[in-house]
Formats: sequence, C-alpha cells, structure tokens
Amino acid sequence: MGTETVCTIKCAAGFRFVDEHKVVTKFKCNDGRWSPSNNPPACVPIAQEPARYELNVAIRYSVATPVDDGCLKSYTDIAANHFDTLDTVLSQRCSSSVQVYVRFLNVKFTNHENDVIGNYTIQILPTVLKDVFYELCGLTMRTIFDLRIPGATTPIRNLLMLSGDTLASQGALVALMEKF
Repeated sequence: MGTETVCTIKCAAGFRFVDEHKVVTKFKCNDGRWSPSNNPPACVPIAQEPARYELNVAIRYSVATPVDDGCLKSYTDIAANHFDTLDTVLSQRCSSSVQVYVRFLNVKFTNHENDVIGNYTIQILPTVLKDVFYELCGLTMRTIFDLRIPGATTPIRNLLMLSGDTLASQGALVALMEKF
C-alpha cells in the first residue's frame, strides 16, 4: 500500500489566486498521482490600483450646416468648461452611504454631415471598491444620460445646451452610452 502526501498551496507574497473563492488549495498525492489535478491553480499579481471603470457617452448635436473640422477644438473648450461642476454634481448623485467620485476625463468632437458628435469619457471611482457601487453609479449615469426620461437630464443640461450657436438645443440630441 502506498503513502499519501497532502499539500496545501498558497500564493507568494504580492500574488493571489485568480478566483480565490473557488480555488482548490489542498492537493493529495497517492501512489505518484496528484488529485484533484497535476496542475496547481495560477497565481496573479495583486493590483496596486483599482481597476478603471469608464463610461463612453456620445451626444449627437444636430447642426444646420456642416461644421469645419478646425472649429471642433472650440467645442471641446466650451464643453470642458463645465467638467468641474459636472464632476461635483454627478459625484453627489452617485454617492449615498459610500462616496463615489465621478470625473469627466475628456471629450472629442467629430463631424458627421449635419451632426457634431461629442464623445465624452467619464470615470467612476467609489471609495469602497465593491462591484455594487460601480454598478449603482453606472445605472445612475445611464439614467441621467437617457433623454427619454423626463427630468433625468437636469444634471447635464449644460452639456446638452452648450451656449451660443455652436451646438443645437436638447430637442435635437441623441445620447448613447456604453461601458468599457
């Protein structure tokens, strides 16, 4: 009769198992055969920073005549002037029992026939790094940018109605959102 060896494996300092809750850490060797497998689970480095959670929001502004590509930089400047205020308001909307920071990272405007498209990148970072807080804020953002919900767009009114003749009014806008 052979001998049985039991080993408990763990990751080196600074590393963790990919799926810590489901990983098997006890291995047995009986008569030269390891069970449950000959291969231990993989260890990966522990992230030093939280994963980035970003939303890409595209707002289509209808214009009466095509806009010269050279003028698009001024559209970026006009929109960026609202970012600090929007960061504060949207952070408040996403925060309840946990502080969640919302930041507009950038915007890029492009020309498409009689439309100018503003592609906004927004970052969500809760102070407690749990999926539920990312998901709740993401849902809040999707609601705020959904033009079909009356009154929901109030926090982003300045984006929807950028001043001057540079962009069209809210009535001609379409907002689309996707998660990265």
